[in-house]
Amino acid sequence: TSNGAYVSSSGTLNLDHTLVVNGSTTGIQSYGTLNATYDTISYNSGAGVDIEQGTFTVQNSIVTNNSGYGIYRYTSTGTTVDHNDVWTNSTANYYNVTAGTGSISSNPFFVNPPSDFHLQSSSLCRGAGTSGTDLGALPFQVGPITRVTVNPSATTVTAGGTATFTAQAYDASNTPVPGATFTWSATSAAGS
Repeated sequence: TSNGAYVSSSGTLNLDHTLVVNGSTTGIQSYGTLNATYDTISYNSGAGVDIEQGTFTVQNSIVTNNSGYGIYRYTSTGTTVDHNDVWTNSTANYYNVTAGTGSISSNPFFVNPPSDFHLQSSSLCRGAGTSGTDLGALPFQVGPITRVTVNPSATTVTAGGTATFTAQAYDASNTPVPGATFTWSATSAAGS
């Protein structure tokens, strides 16, 4: 089959922190047992998740921008769908299944879809998973330091005086970089 992932009636598929993206048909089609946790299922040409029969769990995942349904359920017995972001799928977000506890329907704010599916700092998917985890396969990451701001930017200090400064490091997305260490130094004033 040309699906991103296919589960036969006697099969079991466990996906964890997996990208199922940019597929030419359905992202995942299952007739067996599917356990999808912390996955990103996006930009597929059919449904994101197509459950024809069997049991399935979709949890802590992002299912968005698929050309069919987000999560489609024809028939199944055991169903767990919670703590997901299912948003802007062409046909509808859900068919024959409900969103479940902790689920949202919001732009996940990927860094650069359809190539970089990490979450941006402003994403509502941050901390929305079970136990406060990020949703999807690629959680938010702070980038390397690209700039530092110092406050106050200029000050005058008399001989023997002190001044207090604060500094904050930022990455290219203007996200504060926690834990940055700064070293301060001063030069003697001219004529001293």
